[in-house]
Amino acid sequence: MLRSWPMMSEPPPDKEGVLVANVLLQEQPLCAACLSAKSGVSTGDVMGALKRLQQTKSVKRDIASRCRWCERWTLVYSLFDG
Repeated sequence: MLRSWPMMSEPPPDKEGVLVANVLLQEQPLCAACLSAKSGVSTGDVMGALKRLQQTKSVKRDIASRCRWCERWTLVYSLFDG
């Protein structure tokens, strides 16, 4: 008996990437800790999500900037079209 598997035309959505991107679209720049807190994605998964987002979006890393949420001067991330 052969099983028929559904064909997927697109890869499954990146849930963590969507959550992180949605947070960054609402408020930026943010540090990884604040991205994690606001999105509900673990800090380690935030970093992976940002790397995957770089494949389709422009992710800016700024080493000497202030996080908009916690106001610490640290490495922060932003999304931009470019």
